[in-house]
Amino acid sequence: MKVLITGGSGLVGQKLTKVLTEQSIEVVWLTRNVSSSAPVKTFAWDYAKGIIDPAAMSGVTHIVHLAGAGVFDQTWDETYKTEILDSRVKSARLLHQKAPASLRAFISASAIGWYGAHLPDRIAEEQMPPAKDFLANVTTAWEAQADAFAGDNCRVVKWRIGIVLAKQGGALPKLMAPVRFGLGAPLGSGKQVVSWIHIDDLVQLFCQSLLDTSWEGSYNAVAPEPVSNRDLTHAIARRLKKRIWLPNVPSFMLQLLMGKGRAQALLGSVHVSAKKIVSKGFVFKFNTIDKAIENLID
Repeated sequence: MKVLITGGSGLVGQKLTKVLTEQSIEVVWLTRNVSSSAPVKTFAWDYAKGIIDPAAMSGVTHIVHLAGAGVFDQTWDETYKTEILDSRVKSARLLHQKAPASLRAFISASAIGWYGAHLPDRIAEEQMPPAKDFLANVTTAWEAQADAFAGDNCRVVKWRIGIVLAKQGGALPKLMAPVRFGLGAPLGSGKQVVSWIHIDDLVQLFCQSLLDTSWEGSYNAVAPEPVSNRDLTHAIARRLKKRIWLPNVPSFMLQLLMGKGRAQALLGSVHVSAKKIVSKGFVFKFNTIDKAIENLID
């Protein structure tokens, strides 16, 4: 077994690499910046130019596709929206074009953005059709390109990932910072549902889908107990022994600071179901927000 990871230097990629190599599984990375300091061998690629070092694919049996421009990293002008889409879809297309005959599985990140920013009256399950907003269109194209691998007798798994909670990186440090300084407050109404997952559980899901051939198709990668934005903010505050005293941050202020598209995505409310992965026998290490926060905040 030899696993090629795109986005290996990112939050999920680094954790996944560590877990796999500890099991004596060979891992290599595709990266735009080849480095001798990386924990595994790295190979250069450039999806915009259609270039992959041919040596990268030698003997690869599994690809984990995590690469993609950060959705909340920049304002959504048309240039950056194109980068968000292309960094996922064009990169997956290039991987398909260059995939070796030895490839047995393609495991792709996706996102709960598939269901849209707001789904007030239903619990989101995998069989639901995609929404029609920007992020839903991105995830639809992303998953469609992943499905191209299925025509090559290759198993395809697509993980619709919720808000990832981790010590370093992801959403949690950004949520913690104002609370730590006594300036924390729920966003918008505070009632919006946050479908989250602890980084360790997410990595285990990726591992299981690599090692167990019964995993195939789309799955929601979320904890079984989502929380409101208010409850998440207060859980962080309790762990930090801080008081939430400020009024909620108004939605219009977030739109002024972030732009309408990003703010609406941040304020989105979607209750995403973990029923399908639980029925597969997956056991969460961190199934409640209090367990996750206790583990992640010292």
